[in-house]
Amino acid sequence: MSWAAIATPFAVDGLLYVTSGYFQDRHKPVYAIRPGASGDITPAEGETDQHIAWYQPRAGNYNTSPLVYRGTYYSLLDRGFFEAYDAKTGEPLYGRNRISPRGGASFTASPWAYNGKVFALSEQGDTYVIDAGPEFAVAHVNELDEMAMASPAIANGRLLLRTRSKVYSLKEGASLAAAEPEVQTTFNPLGTTGESWGAWINPGAPVDEWLPRALPLCGEDEFCRINVFEGAELATHENPVPPENLPALKWVVTVRHGETPRVTVDEFRAEPGQEKRQLTFN
Repeated sequence: MSWAAIATPFAVDGLLYVTSGYFQDRHKPVYAIRPGASGDITPAEGETDQHIAWYQPRAGNYNTSPLVYRGTYYSLLDRGFFEAYDAKTGEPLYGRNRISPRGGASFTASPWAYNGKVFALSEQGDTYVIDAGPEFAVAHVNELDEMAMASPAIANGRLLLRTRSKVYSLKEGASLAAAEPEVQTTFNPLGTTGESWGAWINPGAPVDEWLPRALPLCGEDEFCRINVFEGAELATHENPVPPENLPALKWVVTVRHGETPRVTVDEFRAEPGQEKRQLTFN
């Protein structure tokens, strides 16, 4: 197993599925185990065990639990990728596909399935409706416009969804209110390396909505820099920012105590055709 096992084990059609996939580990296994075993059944490297129906070394989940539906094992990875395997044999049906073509979708909630569709609720509050079967295709996207991290529950014919500030109880044929909900600005700090913090915001979030939440990260440091990324996919607290992460870097906040202006906010990546901006605050 990998360093952390968070996903819930479950049994379907005579097989027990166990997985772990800590994001910093290269070994992220999935085991499909037959009943009747006892003791340590871990196979030696390069060998198999009669009680293990199949094994995939890189298909494990970190926070989300996998799903078996209509003979297919679906794996939803935290950073927005989706893959499918034959639930009985472990043979891949299709490899990793990015759920959101734009990127930036991340997942903590586990997927669920109904009526030939697999549903995946992102941390950004978007539910991706994916066709069940041997080919990957996103049929619809339903937006809640608010952070969602809890796995949905199904009880008494209702689907229960929880977001940051709301709980939805949906039954077949129901729809969410058509009124535009108030968009909540997401600001998630990642951690610090030396004098540099990293944080991510939802795309298009205005500076004045997240800046008051960013400045306390600097405390009383004489100098502090905050790298602010749009979306979680490429966010990092590293300084300098690795080249592969630069496409998501949107703002760089610099705080200097004892100077005027004390805070400068530089737009690292401007919209096409627009000049980069610099905002200053005393």
